[in-house]
Amino acid sequence: MAEDMELNGNSDSKQDSKSKAKEEAAKTVPLYKLFYFADPLDHLLMFMGTVGAIGNGVSMPLMTLIFGNMINAFGGNENTDEVVNEVSKASLKFVYLAVGTFFASFLRKYIELSDSGSSYNLSN
Repeated sequence: MAEDMELNGNSDSKQDSKSKAKEEAAKTVPLYKLFYFADPLDHLLMFMGTVGAIGNGVSMPLMTLIFGNMINAFGGNENTDEVVNEVSKASLKFVYLAVGTFFASFLRKYIELSDSGSSYNLSN
């Protein structure tokens, strides 16, 4: 009994920490069980959120490629009209990329927020 006591004389704190650890271990769920509780709407929302996240992640490498094309337009053309034409094309691509990135980010975040209901259902 004296060996179980801590320096401050409280042996209950070890038992409390062990019981808390057991309770936390009992609340864990395997990964495949997470999708067991999802209905078809949740599956659709997860798919759409994944598509939005992929679109959002692809935007930065695409921006780098478009920026490289714009820089090449400055060096590759000696005629001012051609430079303006090529830079205008690249600028328009930047606008398209910005609109696409906005919708992908919005889709990802909106789906993330609207899908929080399934995590509520899972916890109850």
